Amino acid sequence: MKEQFLHFVWQYRRFNHSGLSSSDGLSVEILKPGKLNLHDGPDFLNALIRIGNTLWAGHVEIHVKSSDWIKHGHSGDPLYNNVVLHVVYQNDLENNIAGCHTLELCGLIPRSIYNRYLDLMESPEILPCRHLLKEADLSTLNMWKERLLVERMERKVSNIQALLEYYRQDWEQVSFIWLLRYFGSGINMDSFQELGDRIPVTNIRKIADDPDQIAALLFGTAGMLNDQWIDLYPLQLKQQFEFLSHRWKIHSMPLTSWKWKHTRPATFPSIRLAQLAAVLPLLFPLFEKLHSPQDLETLLTGVSPHDYWDTHYRFDEPSPLKNKPLTKDFIHHLQINVSIPLMLAYARYTDDSALMQDALYFMHTLPRENNRYTRVMSENGLANEHAADSQSLMELKTSYCDRKQCLKCNIGNKILQPKDNNEGKPVLLLEEDAAYI
Repeated sequence: MKEQFLHFVWQYRRFNHSGLSSSDGLSVEILKPGKLNLHDGPDFLNALIRIGNTLWAGHVEIHVKSSDWIKHGHSGDPLYNNVVLHVVYQNDLENNIAGCHTLELCGLIPRSIYNRYLDLMESPEILPCRHLLKEADLSTLNMWKERLLVERMERKVSNIQALLEYYRQDWEQVSFIWLLRYFGSGINMDSFQELGDRIPVTNIRKIADDPDQIAALLFGTAGMLNDQWIDLYPLQLKQQFEFLSHRWKIHSMPLTSWKWKHTRPATFPSIRLAQLAAVLPLLFPLFEKLHSPQDLETLLTGVSPHDYWDTHYRFDEPSPLKNKPLTKDFIHHLQINVSIPLMLAYARYTDDSALMQDALYFMHTLPRENNRYTRVMSENGLANEHAADSQSLMELKTSYCDRKQCLKCNIGNKILQPKDNNEGKPVLLLEEDAAYI
């Protein structure tokens, strides 16, 4: 028995709560189970419970065994002073914890729910509920996907807000850093963000009319111009960077910051930096251009890096002729991960609910993403029709399925809902002949 499962059982009342009584023989009626607490302190806050003839308003603490209260060090902790009910699976203490009553759930939880919970937790499937997915109706799936989209966007907005706080509300610098982060897609995202952190956007603006100088600044700060090159182009960039480095006191990153293995040549850091040098002159003022996803595709379509990169993926390493413009998929990637989060962050900053709705609506108009996360989820029966679906499925996969957070997932919640054998409708009080654990 896991405490996490008991939290779920209590929160959604997935147990037989008819005729409940405390360990000291008083009747227990749950009027409000309380709100799940995600911080320090009791598990559920502000519950409303009638014990005997007294109506209690307070907190609920849940353990597998009542002795866990002592084991976890709650005795004497002032955070637990207002606990009115100690809910346990097994009561292994003779007396109540001081100040609160004890309710034992052993024998009250439907075995069918527990068995399904074990199936989900022990499933080797990428999507643990794959074989039970049909039990979650379409409306449940659609509502949950919308919530997942909001969760994913809220996390990105929170990261942007943290950057804004650090950079004293400098939207241009934050937009620059956020753009660089998503030019680094995958294993180089953090390195690209560090690069953005090392370069003041005001310096980029001073050379915005010269893509070669921008390339020199980007490659040099990234630590990619330190070798003795043979080709003329990297030699020229190195010479320009030496001038810029002396002018602006630049400290380059170590070359080991960049990951090349397990990266496709088309997404090598060198290619992304070359593309970035080509697009930056088109994007000033940055925040104004970037937080308008409608215009970004028009601005970036057809943009290609310096023609040196037509025959190279890395400096001094010739390759077959191939033009390397920004692809439509990559531009959509920037709209989804840069423009829309910036738009949402600004909507929150200005308290503009209409702008927030516009940003989320625009996500539904962009093409679906095709990556290892979305493919595996759609192969398991979940629709991926547009970018909003894609972002939802990625959130479901990484934040719930991979972490076996089935009890916090609305799909898992639906699957673990008890059923009436006759009508198939959800019920709270199960039939008397049901099996319990």
